[in-house]
Amino acid sequence: MKKRSTRLLSLCLAIVLTAGLLAINGFAASEKKYGVYTAIGDSIPAGYGLDGFDTKSHECWNGGIIADSYPVLLADELDTDVYNPMSRPGFRTVELRALLDDTYSGDEYTTDMLLPTLQISAQEFSAYGAELTEAIKSSDLITLELGSNDIFTYAVMSMEAYIAKQQGVDKTELSEARSYMSNFETLDKAFSKLMDMAKKLNVTAGAVSLFTADMMKGYVNFKINLPKCVKAIYALNPDVELLVVGMYNPFRDVKLTDQSLLKIGKAADQFVGLMNVYMKTLCPYAYKYTYVDVTDAQVYQFSSVVSGEIPNELLKNVHPTVAGHRYIADQIIAALPAGTASNSSSASAAGVATGAVTAVTRLLGARLR
Repeated sequence: MKKRSTRLLSLCLAIVLTAGLLAINGFAASEKKYGVYTAIGDSIPAGYGLDGFDTKSHECWNGGIIADSYPVLLADELDTDVYNPMSRPGFRTVELRALLDDTYSGDEYTTDMLLPTLQISAQEFSAYGAELTEAIKSSDLITLELGSNDIFTYAVMSMEAYIAKQQGVDKTELSEARSYMSNFETLDKAFSKLMDMAKKLNVTAGAVSLFTADMMKGYVNFKINLPKCVKAIYALNPDVELLVVGMYNPFRDVKLTDQSLLKIGKAADQFVGLMNVYMKTLCPYAYKYTYVDVTDAQVYQFSSVVSGEIPNELLKNVHPTVAGHRYIADQIIAALPAGTASNSSSASAAGVATGAVTAVTRLLGARLR
């Protein structure tokens, strides 16, 4: 009986050892290190609104590495060797496509409005395109987050063109609005100024109607440009792991008054929903990349509409807080192929070994009783 029990114990220990080795080997096989990570996008991944982001030093154009921004959190979590911060405030799929396609120069606003707003020269834009191309070629992992400016910034630029054509427009006020538009950090003031001008010109209804229509037009253009951008990325790097980060509604909690129960900002859900559905399922390349849902990203708290403070809060408050960036980073990590994050892989391997030990212990207990 003793000899038999010894043999059984040896067999069980062999099973445990084999399970452990399988778990370790499985961990090694599933672990996927992303040595080079590139973040492409707009002001959200660029870290606008976080401490350390300084538009005055043009870090918004030079690609400063901003602590607590989700790409930096992601790069740290994945222990990447190289992180390429290629996100720029104000960018749309229009500009990304122009950077990746020599036959496309952007739309009617790229050269005359958007690049001056970002204080970028044509030479800098071209140089950035060459830098971006090399970053894409060398990347193991790319996150792409664009869309907000495709609908909102596009609509603001269209409104400026609409106001400028109105009979009796005040040239001084128009010049002031344009000066606000010449700096990314005062785009919110430009929008507020244009709305004031529309009211004075008695064309508020037309301006609002145009703004909504142009947001939809921006969505249509987004559907044209996103697949071309994705195609260009894969042409440069067919084996890259590409994650397309969705949109959130930063106005979802905005109320008419502090006492209101109705959150009127939820009206923007329709545009966010359209954009996300397209990115997730309707884009022709949706089967190749991984879509990341970030609809619950936390943003800064807006005042009520009647307070009159929203125009002053607009630019910063539509961006994620530190907690919002942490959430986005976690959503991306969760969307990566199983076993990417070392912590989750280690836990999986440990779980296999622990399960084997538990099973063998129970078997020994049953046979030796």
